[in-house]
Amino acid sequence: MTSTSNTTVMANSFKNENATDNVYGIYDQNGLNRIPALIFSTTLLVVGTIGNAHALIINIQRYRERTTRRNNKNPYVVFVLSLAILDLFVCTFVLPLDIIDTCTHFTLLSRDWCKTFRYFQCFLHISSILHVLVISVHCWRRVCYPHGAQIGRTLAVKLCLGCNIFAFFPSIPTAVMSGYATRIFNGEHGQVCFISDAFNGTKWPTVYIGLIAIGFAVCVFVICLSYIALIRFRCQVRHQRDSTSKKEKKDTGKTTATLIILTVIFLVSYIPFLILGLIAAIDENFREGWNVATFATYRIFARFPHLNNILNPFIYGCKDPHFKHRLIQMYSPYIPKCFCPKQEENQIEISK
Repeated sequence: MTSTSNTTVMANSFKNENATDNVYGIYDQNGLNRIPALIFSTTLLVVGTIGNAHALIINIQRYRERTTRRNNKNPYVVFVLSLAILDLFVCTFVLPLDIIDTCTHFTLLSRDWCKTFRYFQCFLHISSILHVLVISVHCWRRVCYPHGAQIGRTLAVKLCLGCNIFAFFPSIPTAVMSGYATRIFNGEHGQVCFISDAFNGTKWPTVYIGLIAIGFAVCVFVICLSYIALIRFRCQVRHQRDSTSKKEKKDTGKTTATLIILTVIFLVSYIPFLILGLIAAIDENFREGWNVATFATYRIFARFPHLNNILNPFIYGCKDPHFKHRLIQMYSPYIPKCFCPKQEENQIEISK
């Protein structure tokens, strides 16, 4: 009888709250919808930290080796090294903060912690898509204009640094507007890390999100345009001969294919995130009436961009023979010789 009475009181209480309070109330109170997201983020953290640490160590070695070689202008190692640094930062800093946010949702611990978390989350999203934009332009010029001016190693370093510097400024409003966002459950007030109460209901969050969305759309458009032009060019010259040597063509194809796969994985992992964000901006009540399973699925898809940061090392291992060879060398003392493939260094080395 008491259980029925409590259920009735809770139902009546929720009828008096708005849709947003309902969404952040009953389902966050029992925490069931947050458990899959917590498991997902923790798995990404562990796997991503291990994978990207290996990617960082191996590519630092490759970068140092290629620094001593003459006429080595291929920017491939620069791009993957810069991405490895960003990915490792996501795994060691952003994902732990995301796990804390998931565990302490509705009981926000610190405003400064919230601002820091949201700032670097936005910073890494912007920096990542700028990196992918630069990579797409590099692939387009390398395939479509192989004898023209290319992005060299020195320029690639400057562009990667420029991506990070540029991403610093558009992310500042995120830190300014983030903070304590009050939510009500059963007559009690809680706080979540979101747009702060001071900016809630104003035009500034909508304006800022709109500008960021336009910027992302422009970047995605240029990326798609670059690869469409690349594919069309490859189809046109597939049966034509070129003065480039077979080995150079093979090396160019390997590095270009790896960069293209990195771009595709990035776009695929961001599609659910962007779609959900767009729907949420258009329809504020689209989450009303969701059950625990639906809300849990929503939370996982909202974290899909982090999947991109975890998959990159596996792409290097599958598509980059030099990376695979270095990885085997690293653990060869602990692997039985019968399981170690016999490969000569000069057979797997690429992008000289």
